[in-house]
This record gives sequence, C-alpha cells and structure tokens, in this order.
Amino acid sequence: MTKSPISEGKRLLYLASIIIVISLTVMVMTLAMLYQIDVKEHQSQLTATARTQSKIIESITKYSILHSGEPTSKSPLEATLDQISSANNTYEGFGETEEFVLAKLSKDGKNIEFIIR
Repeated sequence: MTKSPISEGKRLLYLASIIIVISLTVMVMTLAMLYQIDVKEHQSQLTATARTQSKIIESITKYSILHSGEPTSKSPLEATLDQISSANNTYEGFGETEEFVLAKLSKDGKNIEFIIR
C-alpha cells in the first residue's frame, strides 16, 4: 500500500473549506440580489405615492380654480397651498418617518422653487 501525499484529515479540512467558501459566496450573492429587488420595489412604491399626491394636488387646484369666483382674499394657488399645508399638519405621525416637499419649476424652467418644506 502506498500512502497518499495528503492525509485524510487535511483532505476533509480542504473539502470543508471549499464547501464553506461556496456557501458564503452563494449567501452574499443572494443577499445582494434581495437588496436590489427591495430597493427597486421601494422606489416603485415611492413613485406611485408621489404620483398619487400629485393627482390629489391637481384636483384640489382645479376645484379651487372652479370656485375662485366666490368671495375670498386668496388666489386659487394660495387656497390650494393652505389646504395642503393644513392636511399635512393635521396628519398624525407625519414628519417622524415621512417628509413632504412641494416644489414647482421656475418660469424659465431651469430651477426648482420649493413652496412647502
């Protein structure tokens, strides 16, 4: 009988090391993929929320413009901004985990003007 150049114990240690390295590699790749999926999903949810809030603001503005003939000291834009500010100030929990920012493009279309922070 000839003796193997690598002892049985070392061979098992090498095999265990290879299995551990492969397992860690698969785990890291899986976590990276799950993270990317979560980021994309969160981005999609935020985009949908922004679109919904945009449509609500548009509806409020249209309503204010339609009823601007009523006696008031405010322009339709000011009335809309007051309604939006009031709604956000009375929403419980707002500001702790969420942020609401309202902005518009400047007249030249090159800058963003923040209305509500």
